[in-house]
Order: sequence, then structure tokens, then C-alpha cells
Amino acid sequence: MTPPEPSDWPDFDLYAFFEGPLRAWGIFEDRFGVLRRSFVVDITGEVTDGQLRLNERFEYEDGVLDQRIWQITRLSNGLYQGQAEDIPGLAVGEISGRRLRWQYPLRLVTDRYTINVKVDDFIYRMTDDAAFSRGYISKFGIRLGSVTLFFKRLET
Repeated sequence: MTPPEPSDWPDFDLYAFFEGPLRAWGIFEDRFGVLRRSFVVDITGEVTDGQLRLNERFEYEDGVLDQRIWQITRLSNGLYQGQAEDIPGLAVGEISGRRLRWQYPLRLVTDRYTINVKVDDFIYRMTDDAAFSRGYISKFGIRLGSVTLFFKRLET
């Protein structure tokens, strides 16, 4: 199978891509590029009444489990907004072609402290069933680290 040419890559339809079951594999690197954590995310997306509900279940390599449930609303002209329990405020997103830029504040809880950070995430739809994400985490404009994810839509 020949991979698609960049000009043939599909535009990103956030609702269509994330509806149904997905799995993502990810890593967190600190600001020096040192791998700090790896994880797997099982995701279930459901579109109801014009909203996308994403249920994300995280399992980290050390056995820690976490969950985030997003409520995402499509606005107009490729704009989105979303909310989740650990998001103090609104997430805002904008699609341009095959890329979604998703920005939001995040209440990050560790075993030692809780810190509010900013996430600037870029998700690229690669094929009908795969996407790649690179997110940058910062505080007061200083980059603390980055998260890299590969999303795969699963057969239903």
C-alpha cells in the first residue's frame, strides 16, 4: 500500500475521527527531552445533540490509572470549545486543513503537588484511522515538557 501524498491527506473532521473506539500511545518528555512517563489511552467518542463526548482512560507504565471526560462543541468555521473536570476554564480549538490546534489550561496533579499549566496541542490527521499529536506544556511561558501521542481508530 502506498502512503497518501501530503496534498491528498484528509481534512480533519474532529467529530468523525473521534466517534467510536480509539486507542492512543503516548509519552511525556521533560523540557530537556528526557522521557519521564509512557502511557496508553483507551478512548470512546460519542456524538449526541451536536456535542462530542470523549471518555479517555489513561493507564501509565507504573500502573497509575486516570480518566478525563471531554464535552466538545463545534462552533463555526472550524472552531471548537471544550470542557473537562481538570480543565479550569475552556479549551479552544481551531482546525486548519488536517491540523487541529487545541489550547487549554490544565490542573496537573502529581504525587507531590497540584499545578495549573497551559497546554498547546497540535493534532494532525494522517489517514482515515490514524492521527499524531504533539503537545507543549508550559507555566508562565516556560516550557515544562511535551506530550507525544499516536491515535488509532479501532474496528467496531
